[in-house]
Amino acid sequence: MASEVNGNSTHAKEEEEPMDISSVTHTEHYQTLIDAGLPQKVAERLDDIFQTGLVAYADLDERAIDALREFNEEGAMSVLQQFKESDLSHVQNKSAFLCGVMKTYRQREKQGNKVQESTKGPDESKIKALLDRTGYTLDVTTGQRKYGGPPPEEIYLGQQPGVGTEVSYLLSKFL
Repeated sequence: MASEVNGNSTHAKEEEEPMDISSVTHTEHYQTLIDAGLPQKVAERLDDIFQTGLVAYADLDERAIDALREFNEEGAMSVLQQFKESDLSHVQNKSAFLCGVMKTYRQREKQGNKVQESTKGPDESKIKALLDRTGYTLDVTTGQRKYGGPPPEEIYLGQQPGVGTEVSYLLSKFL
């Protein structure tokens, strides 16, 4: 539909229906994220992650929220997407893990590389099979996986190894 405005023909914008946001539900922490200075889209994405149960608000400390606030909206959304796609089942400190994702993103950005999805480590199905087979535990922190600990009682009933008997090796070599 065209109309004349000051002698110029313009196309009238078709009326758009207002977006129905009444069905959007947020956690009780959504407003806290907004009050912390996160852009609305970023707060909504993080709130969505809370709703999935992947991470709880209490799992993230102020340092992680502050670091996320320093990103532009596109960067923050990319970081949160990568965080959401990560396997956090063995991650003890999810706040530190998120900070690690942000640090990696910044490093890649500084190098001038387009930030791409990186490999997420060893094949998770092989890790699960190894843990099931051996009964050992796996502790995942930012950039590090600790496999083992004292042998589980189901596997070894003898004297437990003492302090200083830890052996470090790359888990990926055995998967």
